[in-house]
Amino acid sequence: MKQLKQQIYSIKKNTQTSSYHIVNTIHPQEKFHNFLNSLKSSIVVLIKIEEFKYLNNFLTLKISKKLQNIFAKELLKHIPDKCNFSKIYLLENGEFVFAKEYNSNQKIENLYSQVQIFQKKVNDAKIKIGAVDYTLSILVSLSYGKNSFENAKVGMSKLLENKQDFIIANELVEQEQQQAHEKLKTFKMIQEAIDSYNIVSYFQPIVNNKTKEIEKYESLVRLIDKEQNILSPYFFLDTAKESKYYQKITSIVLENSFQALYDTKMNISINLSSLDIEQKKTRKDFFYLLEKHKEEAHRIVIELLEDEKIKDKNVI
Repeated sequence: MKQLKQQIYSIKKNTQTSSYHIVNTIHPQEKFHNFLNSLKSSIVVLIKIEEFKYLNNFLTLKISKKLQNIFAKELLKHIPDKCNFSKIYLLENGEFVFAKEYNSNQKIENLYSQVQIFQKKVNDAKIKIGAVDYTLSILVSLSYGKNSFENAKVGMSKLLENKQDFIIANELVEQEQQQAHEKLKTFKMIQEAIDSYNIVSYFQPIVNNKTKEIEKYESLVRLIDKEQNILSPYFFLDTAKESKYYQKITSIVLENSFQALYDTKMNISINLSSLDIEQKKTRKDFFYLLEKHKEEAHRIVIELLEDEKIKDKNVI
């Protein structure tokens, strides 16, 4: 660690004496926000060190800050002159940003290609830290126009979520707001359906291909909305999984399916996901229904959905 401290200090010291211009064009995030607020429209290139969380865990806070300053200088060295960025701003958690004023006469497509060339150069370069060579990869989120920084931040989140490294992030904030609005509408629809007993089960007959006779019934959940439309899970189930309503829907499906045993002599299959089974409340409801309907419960067949990720194999 002592060797690491000495090396970072010497690099910074030498850079300060030999290239005052570079040091003078690195600014903290407070100046970035002030600059951005002074513009009606802007171009923002948000950059994040992909491995930063590992470096941050390995290094002390002081060394981490020094490393980010060194890396900012490297970014300034590699940014093409054609991009016309004269300064770089240090944010937090291994993030940096280039920014400038935007006007509609600029050829933004040229900037796209130049930034991607810049990204490749940085990803191919090496920064020496102590006795170890680290190839630091960067993620780049580019946005222009109004709300450019907010869009770039949403773009960076999408890069991390989807394990990608470059995105044009225009209008992502608006898209996120629209998606949030649609989800809120769906949450309300689900709640109203639960309160009015309009989460129902349809029982689809499963026919044996050879005998052409019904072998069992598959329990399928449906939602009846205020206009009496019958909706398949496609329209509400994924959204329900993000809320408290999903477990309630599962409990209703279980109750409906066990009750249906008294209307047929056939088996009834229920599709459950690992998410269902991993929830303690669902398991409790299921075992309660097994006991309550123990004379008929042997005809319940549980089918585990294969497309679900299992988090707790012991519970399954």
